[in-house]
Amino acid sequence: MVNKITCEESLTNFYKKVSQDMQRPDLLGKTAQVTPNQFKRVYSIAKDIAEILNIVVPDIFVYQDVYYRADVDGLDVPWIEISAKLIEDFTDDELKFVLGKLFASIQCKHNKHEAISKALNDVTGYIGVIDSFHMLDAYKLNLMPTINSWRRCVCYSTDACGLLISGSFKASVSAILKQILNNSNLVSEINVKDYIEKSTEIQQMTGKMVEYSKLDEAVPYGPYRLLELLRYASSERCTTVLLELSRG
Repeated sequence: MVNKITCEESLTNFYKKVSQDMQRPDLLGKTAQVTPNQFKRVYSIAKDIAEILNIVVPDIFVYQDVYYRADVDGLDVPWIEISAKLIEDFTDDELKFVLGKLFASIQCKHNKHEAISKALNDVTGYIGVIDSFHMLDAYKLNLMPTINSWRRCVCYSTDACGLLISGSFKASVSAILKQILNNSNLVSEINVKDYIEKSTEIQQMTGKMVEYSKLDEAVPYGPYRLLELLRYASSERCTTVLLELSRG
């Protein structure tokens, strides 16, 4: 009897054997790993978060970038990549928010879904080269908005965990704004109330291309993120969890 291979299995295998393996040499050769002996501040924070979430401290790699970046990658054994610029410019509480988000994503195994999505993106890229443009267009126009909708939900939920880990609404907001502006000095000039109110203006915008633009975003618009974070921070659930965490 012939074993059936699902699309998910095929994409998973592609990610493992192609997408993931292509990253490994650069990962080890172009970054520096966080350990108890180097980047001690980051390792200490990571260890504390891992204990809270009851997971193993994942491998964390620091790399050079002009942007504040931090992402999870990998499939069976996920790792974290974080830019040196972010580590240098973020306070401890802001770094806790960023790492808390990533650790929560690992705990929820979001990386497995992302791996499949990345493999699908790579595969369609190869198909595009082969000149199968109709399939590529269908992928971008139909499937990607669905995947990005899931990614936006993931962002909201991990933002909530980042807030809990940080323990500071102010630091969490600052971390989000720093990544949006990519500038630590200008964040103090943002009026958070006015910024959040932009979410209403965005919501009122209509039109096919407007809606497509909204659906095409993998990360929620900044005003939406702060609005949802404010709602969660004001909830009884958040207050209860923060109280429990403060008691150790």
